[in-house]
Parts: sequence; structure tokens; C-alpha cells
Amino acid sequence: MINIRFYGELKKYNNNIPFASLKKEKKIMISDIMNIFKRPLKECHLILLNGDSVYPAIELNDNDFVSFFPKFKNIDISPIQILNLSGLIDTHSHLDEFENISETLKIAKEFGVDKIVGVGSDYNSNLKLIDLIKKDFPLKIFIALGIHPNNLNSDIEKGIEIIKENIDKIIGIGECGLDYKYKGFNKDLQKDVFSRQIEIAREYKKPIIVHSRGAWEDCFDMLSSFDVEKANFHWFSGDIDILKRIIDRGFFISATPALKFSKPHKDAIKFAPLERILVETDSPVKYFERPSEPKDVIITIKHLSILKDEPVDKVIEITNKNAKEFFGF
Repeated sequence: MINIRFYGELKKYNNNIPFASLKKEKKIMISDIMNIFKRPLKECHLILLNGDSVYPAIELNDNDFVSFFPKFKNIDISPIQILNLSGLIDTHSHLDEFENISETLKIAKEFGVDKIVGVGSDYNSNLKLIDLIKKDFPLKIFIALGIHPNNLNSDIEKGIEIIKENIDKIIGIGECGLDYKYKGFNKDLQKDVFSRQIEIAREYKKPIIVHSRGAWEDCFDMLSSFDVEKANFHWFSGDIDILKRIIDRGFFISATPALKFSKPHKDAIKFAPLERILVETDSPVKYFERPSEPKDVIITIKHLSILKDEPVDKVIEITNKNAKEFFGF
């Protein structure tokens, strides 16, 4: 049984829902409860799960107690959790990998996301992103095109050409870089493809989105040797020494929902000044055993707020300013 309680003007929806009747092929989340009662998330400013403030994307278990609160007119609950947000920016999502992109973006908008940067990883994903920006969606989609270091078995030449051919349609180059995590990688090939994309970024004055897992120093050295002006070390989890050089160089790093469980990522984000941090999801990568979506940028923001001991509104204000500075939108 899931125990549901709505408060204030929402209280008429109070009910208990048999957990077994909900659990079919997928795990049940709090947002599913709102859908059952046909209540938009914007009506709710606070959700408690067994007494703790949570976000709507969290999964439910049998015997959970969920409380929904409407807008508090005279009480500032921002130190706890505000759900009715707007103007959020997800600076890194692989939008080409979503099966139902219209529904994904509709939900993101309901959660307060206004802008998303769709990031390419190879020739085919770049093609899909180019097609995506021709369509109408309830929020603004920007795209960056690139070749990921783990996708070098695809047609590299076509991948490079499509970036150049569509340079006026994109706001950045990426996701590109180096990845030394897995055995058997070709370091020389990775560096060659990365350097070609750095050259494009420099020639056309585009910011570059860098994948640097296990290769943080080499990525930094290559960017510096090409005198790149704008770079973001996506999902940075490297050591503090190289992070100091990244920050001193004026580059950005980005935070993800992995702040909740990754100590290296958390340590890096804690050290970096908020003015050098972008927020993202890297969706649809899995966190907490489920695929993420652009709406989950609120998870990043929530944990960044806690880590920096700053109000959610201030975190949004500063990271939005950072995103606009980096991408120029």
C-alpha cells in the first residue's frame, strides 16, 4: 500500500493506493502518482517521502507515505525543497538517444526546464540532432556536434565534415576529447580526432565540450596548446591539482546527478567556485538504476545547492549566467 496525503487545497485527493496494482513492468515514481490524480506538478511546492523532502522522479516502495503540499503563501520553504521552478538549463543531454523525444521534452518543461543543449557523439547522432532542431518543442533546443572518443569506429571523416557543414547551426563542439579508462584504446587516434575538433572550435570561435575521463591532464594540455578560449570539462571527476589549472585557465566544469554518490565528482565540484560550474544530466545515462532525463537537472541543482550551502534560487541564477557566458545564448 502507498499512503497518499494531499494538503491544503489539494486535500480532496487523499487516498491509499494498492502498491501491487501500480507495479507492473516499471518501477513507480512519485510523478506517476500525480499523473494518476491528474494533478500538474506545478501545483505542488513540496513533496515529503516518509518525512524527507524529495523530487518527483524518486522511486516508491510498498508502505511508503507520500505527502503533497500546495504553494506556501507566507512561508519560505526554499531551504527544504522547491519544486515549482522555471528557467532551468540542462547543458548536456544526448537527446538523439530518446525514443519519445516529444514526451521527454514535455515533461522537462513541466519540471521547469527552459533550455537544453543536445550533444552529439558520432556522425549518426549528429544527423539526428540537426533534424531535431527543425521541429517545434515547448522549450528551446540548442545543439553541439562532435565525435566522442569511444565512438571512433564510426565514419570519422563524415563526422568531421558534418560539423563543419552545420557550423552556423550549432553553439558548440562536442562531445569530444580523450578517454583512458578502458583497456585497448588507441591514444594516438583519440588525440588526432580530438585535435581536429579543437581546431574547428578555435577557427569558428565555438566553445568545446570535453570528455576527459582518466585523461584530464592530456585534455587540458591539448586545449592549452591550441589556445582554446572556452572549454567545459563535462562531468569532471579528476584530481584537484589539474582542476586548479582548469579554473585558472578560465575553463568550466560541469556537475551531474552523480553528485549524490560519486566522491571524486563531489570533491571536484565542492572545490570549484560556483562561477565556474555548469549543470547537466548527461541523460539518458543511468543514475540510481534508472535512465535519466533532462528534467533530472533539478537533482543536480538540489545537490549542488546542498554542497555549496547556497539557496536553490542562487544556484540556478549563477549556473544560468555561466551557461549563457559559455554558450552565448
